[in-house]
Amino acid sequence: AENRLELDLAPGAEMIGWDVTALGLPHAHKPFLAGHFQQHIEWPGVWLEGARVAPEDGRRLDGPLGLAGHRCMASLFILSGTPLARARRERLVELTRELLPDAAGETDAIPAGVTSPQPQVIVLRALAPVVEPAFGLLRRVWSAWRQELWQMSADSPRIWST
Repeated sequence: AENRLELDLAPGAEMIGWDVTALGLPHAHKPFLAGHFQQHIEWPGVWLEGARVAPEDGRRLDGPLGLAGHRCMASLFILSGTPLARARRERLVELTRELLPDAAGETDAIPAGVTSPQPQVIVLRALAPVVEPAFGLLRRVWSAWRQELWQMSADSPRIWST
């Protein structure tokens, strides 16, 4: 499978996007055993997120510098067509850190971290054994980001209802 997204933002535009990838179907006892997954998310000249994962790549799938045994990887990102002011960026990063599982004292925390690699980009990345914990974290942070960025409530789309 290949997941490819290329973005271009006009000056002044802002967006929140995310990507959640599950390798295999762990609840159905169907592990990721064949094929490969390639991801490419790019805002040319500003930000590039990429990965290639194959089941025979044990170090990438199970090593501490890779997925560390997790089979769900998730990214949530803010992109801005105009550089975000430093104070605004720092506030968004700090707000996100407060919502990370370790900071919230959750017992079954998933590895996650947030960074701003440059003034137009903030990225949250998370790993999880299955989709649900990662999706829950992304939803919490998405809600906080909408409120902080645009003073908008985070009314979840009906498709997210369970």
